[in-house]
Amino acid sequence: MKTTAIAAALGAILLLAPPLAAQSLADPPGRVGRLSYIDGTVSLHSPDQDQWSEAVINYPVTTGDGFWTQPQSHAEVQVGAVEMRLDESTEADIVRLDDAATVLRVDQGVIEVHVIAMPAGGVAVLTPTGQVTLLTVGSYHIEAGQPGPDNAPPNQMIVSVLQGTARVGGQRSSLTVQAGESAIASGTGFQLVQAEPTAFDNWALARERREAQPTATAWYVPNTMTGYQDLDQEGQWTTDPTYGTVWYPSSVPADWAPYRYGHWVWIQPWGWTWVDDAPWGFAPFHYGRWAYIRDRWAWCPGDYHVRPVYAPALVAFIGGGITIAAGTPVGWVPLAPGERFHPWYHTTNTYATRVNYVRYSTHVTNNIVINNNYSRAQTSQFRNARAATVVSAHAFSSAAPVQRSEVKVDPQHLNQARTVATLTHVQPTVEARGAIAHPEAASATAVARPEKSAPAPTATPKREITPRGPTAPEATRGAPTPETHTATPAPHPPTPEGRPVTPPPPETHVATPAPHPPTPTPEARTETPAPRPPIPETHAAAPAPHPPTATPEARPPSPPPTRQAAVTPPRVAPPPIPHPFAATPRPAAHPLPPAKVQRPVQNTRITPTPQGWQRTPVQPAAAHPPQPQRPAPAPHPAPAAHPAPPAPQGGEPQRHP
Repeated sequence: MKTTAIAAALGAILLLAPPLAAQSLADPPGRVGRLSYIDGTVSLHSPDQDQWSEAVINYPVTTGDGFWTQPQSHAEVQVGAVEMRLDESTEADIVRLDDAATVLRVDQGVIEVHVIAMPAGGVAVLTPTGQVTLLTVGSYHIEAGQPGPDNAPPNQMIVSVLQGTARVGGQRSSLTVQAGESAIASGTGFQLVQAEPTAFDNWALARERREAQPTATAWYVPNTMTGYQDLDQEGQWTTDPTYGTVWYPSSVPADWAPYRYGHWVWIQPWGWTWVDDAPWGFAPFHYGRWAYIRDRWAWCPGDYHVRPVYAPALVAFIGGGITIAAGTPVGWVPLAPGERFHPWYHTTNTYATRVNYVRYSTHVTNNIVINNNYSRAQTSQFRNARAATVVSAHAFSSAAPVQRSEVKVDPQHLNQARTVATLTHVQPTVEARGAIAHPEAASATAVARPEKSAPAPTATPKREITPRGPTAPEATRGAPTPETHTATPAPHPPTPEGRPVTPPPPETHVATPAPHPPTPTPEARTETPAPRPPIPETHAAAPAPHPPTATPEARPPSPPPTRQAAVTPPRVAPPPIPHPFAATPRPAAHPLPPAKVQRPVQNTRITPTPQGWQRTPVQPAAAHPPQPQRPAPAPHPAPAAHPAPPAPQGGEPQRHP
């Protein structure tokens, strides 16, 4: 009996954690997410961390990553055509993210999921109360609740479907929720009421509309490519006779080169991964190649491919044969079209073929020296040798900003530097396992900090959630702040009662360095982040004509953004790692029976408007005039009966021809 119980428990563990077990044996996933927006203070932790660190945009998101938003803070994660937005005081973890599934767990707080195109395997959200499966494209509001007294797990979940259809699974039954409905799930069952949009939903809608603007990009790259949303606003598309469709960034520094303005971090299972500083710096550095065309750098995505494969950085590492005063050198060269990417992490030949599946026009010739003799290649044999960058191993492994850490090497020696197949001699530090860049590590005299475990901060109880519906009281959540770097800001939601009016901080794409990890403080902090130095603009390409693209609805322009004084909200201790009630719900052995509830009568429907989500009257279907009755056709005469065949003679059975 005891053996059977142990076997069943082991089977459940293996069933619930297939991705983590497979990552050490199989190829890395070809599909990842991206931390695309930060408003306020957002923390993250990777699967191999027991402490929180400050988050930064363009950080690649994969299985096992966790996020925590401070009060009056918000975050956005993009996974191809799926966008997940976190409200304040929300903890969310990525349970599984690969080529076959997208599973998110929300232990407390509120998220909004916008599905533009349903990925393979669908999208599921787990909470302490149950599971939500998104069945169609649409917008979904999911409240996991807040911890109760003595840090007890939430006992109620609210799922509001603004557009689309979802299935909510509880402890004993499941319920299909249609557009305009809100399901309240608890231990006693379900309640179905009419959904009412919140201020957070309106902020999320403004973000959706901003990112729905790309028109030309949709013709050249698929929406399964994470980070495609920023390309139209941050650059121009054009056609080159050699490389085909290329994209030029609108504004870069004079000495800019690919993989020079950013830093390196350590993310499993790929290892060393590039995090770029530019707001558009995700897709162009993890897909495609770069080319130097007529004194300008252009990103070449290649032919349209439905399922592109993510790479941590499409570069070739160099270092053999050169020496620097700061210690061991680490250098790299951006790969050009026609040059094969050689992973420095464990992969199979199948993965290497998939990640290199980038097709260009017949005018692009393959670099045979690089593709066939990579181990003996030199810097000068790469087509982008002019963009070779070298830093010290200490700066590289400590997440130092590359633009501040670059080491000048004699051009002749740099051209003769040989490629290195692996970076096993460069071990990650505690800074590299975080997300933000560490400018202090750029100094040649800086000392690397050894990795060590630190106790995680304790969780603090939060307020209880309130059911939403036609008779529910007004929501008490903080309203998100609009972004200030774009021309289409989110509207200012109303300030909830009971909270002092505080000017919201403007969005910053590069998070201000904070103590690593962030620690709770009893008082509010009032430090103001230093302004980001202006980036000189040196190039301006003439934009290519955008092909017409049908839009589902008219989107009028929004008023210009208004800048406000930056005031950092008080920090709250993130929950401990792992979360005290973060156990994944055990999958049911059999499908749950449908719950029997009464559906609300909706005389209005939720509709996106320029002012946000609003309920509008349902237009009754136009009555068709009665059709005149036509006389019934005359009945056809019955066919004449065929004579019966003669009886067989001689007792032989009748045979069919």
